Amino acid sequence: MRFRKLLSVVLSLVLTVSCVPLSASAESISASEYRNGEVVIYSPKEVADNFGNLSTASDDDTVYIDFDDVGIDTITELDTYSEQDNMYIAETDRNVEKLCAELNKSGDIIAEPNYILHPDVFTMPGEVTNNTYEYRYEQKSYVNDMVHAPETWQKYELTGKGVTVAVIDNGYDITTPDFPTNLWKNSKGTVGWNISTNSDDIGPIYRKSGGTFYTSSHGSNVAGIIGMSANNQGGVGIAYGAELMLIQAARYNDESTEPDFSSAAVARAIDFAKENGADVINLSLGSYDNSIIMALAISQAKSAGIIVCAAAGNDGYSTSNYKQYPGALNTVIGVMAIDKYTGKLADFSNYDTDDGQYYDIAAPGVSNLGCGIGGYSTMSGTSQATPVVAAVAALYKEKYPSATFDEFKNDLLNSAKDTVSAYSSTKYQYKSLNALRLLDFRSEHRWGDWNIVQEATCLSAGIRSHKCLDCGRAESESIPKTDHDYEITVVQPTCRLRGYTQHTCKTCGTAYRDEYVNSPGHVYSDWSAAGYTNNFSSISAKRSCKYCGQSQSKNFSNAICNCDFDGNIISGFNAGMTVDDFLENNTIDGIGTVEVTSVMGDRVGTGSTVSVRYSTGDVVNFSVLIYGDLNGDGWYDGIDSVIDSGIANSMITEEEAGECVYAAADCNHDGVIDGLDVLILQDAGVLLADVDQSKSGDELLSASSAYTEYAALISQTADAGGEVKNNVPTADPLNSIKNALKDIVALIKSIIQFVKAGYPGLPFEK
Repeated sequence: MRFRKLLSVVLSLVLTVSCVPLSASAESISASEYRNGEVVIYSPKEVADNFGNLSTASDDDTVYIDFDDVGIDTITELDTYSEQDNMYIAETDRNVEKLCAELNKSGDIIAEPNYILHPDVFTMPGEVTNNTYEYRYEQKSYVNDMVHAPETWQKYELTGKGVTVAVIDNGYDITTPDFPTNLWKNSKGTVGWNISTNSDDIGPIYRKSGGTFYTSSHGSNVAGIIGMSANNQGGVGIAYGAELMLIQAARYNDESTEPDFSSAAVARAIDFAKENGADVINLSLGSYDNSIIMALAISQAKSAGIIVCAAAGNDGYSTSNYKQYPGALNTVIGVMAIDKYTGKLADFSNYDTDDGQYYDIAAPGVSNLGCGIGGYSTMSGTSQATPVVAAVAALYKEKYPSATFDEFKNDLLNSAKDTVSAYSSTKYQYKSLNALRLLDFRSEHRWGDWNIVQEATCLSAGIRSHKCLDCGRAESESIPKTDHDYEITVVQPTCRLRGYTQHTCKTCGTAYRDEYVNSPGHVYSDWSAAGYTNNFSSISAKRSCKYCGQSQSKNFSNAICNCDFDGNIISGFNAGMTVDDFLENNTIDGIGTVEVTSVMGDRVGTGSTVSVRYSTGDVVNFSVLIYGDLNGDGWYDGIDSVIDSGIANSMITEEEAGECVYAAADCNHDGVIDGLDVLILQDAGVLLADVDQSKSGDELLSASSAYTEYAALISQTADAGGEVKNNVPTADPLNSIKNALKDIVALIKSIIQFVKAGYPGLPFEK
């Protein structure tokens, strides 16, 4: 037999090294099982046969054993892959344990039976394998088929062991059957902590009368969903091996009001969980008000590596209407609820209409089995979907204890392949929790975000790279060239050039034109009067091209009869003239037509519009002005004097009255609107009472000195110098005098109506 000669080492060191236990997670040792007839001999020295001399002897390099004397039949040296160790398998017919005891007496070797070790095979919970009643009817449909928890337990041998999940809720009945048994204890050695009372009283809140509130079982239900015991009794928690830190944060109000949580209490509870070593925090609660102190506590928990899961809310609201906090914060995993019966979001679940900006994942949340008060309870809500996610987070943290919140969120969302739609619409799709895919995803390369090494442009391709978060392996890939970033300018057509749309790339300057629009030629404005003679024996009109300014002129004869023209205003109308009378006396047969738009019934008054439409298609518009007629009824009377007085006393401005009305107020044509004009109208109003308006104008002129005086008060024409022309118009009476002079109440109403109407009077045509 050939032995290797090795350096001697201190035996105490050898004994220390040899007693390091094997990893309990891989194997377990049974001292009662070993291979019959085999003894393992270990020594820092070589072992040799002493050929019948002493039973054992040694020198500096070798241990000598009388093999025959101790009962060793054969001995085989094993390669230990280390030059400092010597290991042998000795075969014997003697009692193995006695032989080991005898060999160990020398102090130079270690001898022990060749023990048999067995793999520590993962055992599925009895609730699953035996298909217990509660598991079969309450849990199987979502724990198996939706979350795939049993497959995850078995494939990765995970239960949440070594992970602490803090449940912040409204109290827990820890005496109820099947309640989690792996419970965190405070410094007093008792279970959990009550933030509201600063005590270890974490029981559910009851009414003073002894009855339960509607929500009394809420905390127990949530705790059971996460960690219900695996004891083959009924249901089982998704992370049944995790340690639960039970924190009571609710407060009793009165007999009729459900206990509630304050933001201060929840913030303190989150901080308590962080300071006492929680790895995951479950928040099956929320508010539509965003508490800054609660958000700050969550941010600090995230920085400490804690995964915080929070409910999205149960009001069926979209994020475009209301957002529930803290579920909508980006520092938590916001959880929506799936209806296991429809495969869609539950009708009560709040949902995200902002592309997952606020809520992150959907999980089963209808009829979830958990613990209650004195027994099991089934509840529905995002409060029940949230602990499902928190429990899966515990499995994840058991496998990857150093994983951060961001890593978990990234893996959770990137691994989720199945989607569910909102209850009311298939437009919105949400990722569905799958524990098996989550763990499978993390077991492969976990790539970080892409970093842009070189931006892509329209001139050249770009480069981006990312690294595996676990092993640091880097990968790069090319980013294709981008499209041209065109700036678009629309060039309008003119009378000389056609129009087009110009596209010019902001980066490289590449340009092209399209969407051509042909030149419309000259585009002229409407005809406007450019020159005239009194009584319109002829009139010249002008128009210009709006693009190049080229102008055209025309002369029109016999435009409108019996009227004077000044600055595009037709004057000289007879007071009280009807539209029909005017049209009958102002025709341009064979040349065009005349149209009148009246502002006051069927009479032509100040502010009315006279349109001359020529056979060529050209139209010239004029505004009517009758001196003294301010309200447009064709007469100048007491009503007009009230308005004129308002203008003369600056109570009514030109802009408020309108240009025609303002010009008509200058009854004596002296260029100033003052008391003289008011007096003229006042006199006219008095004289009007003496005029029999049932007669024709000709009859009145020949028979009534009052009407002649009335008509002469206001001359209807003025020359270019502003001097009054004694052109007394003839007119047919418009209304009876009695109708013109109404009672004071009607007068005030007319004034108010006129003012409210904005002082009707059309501006001059330009």
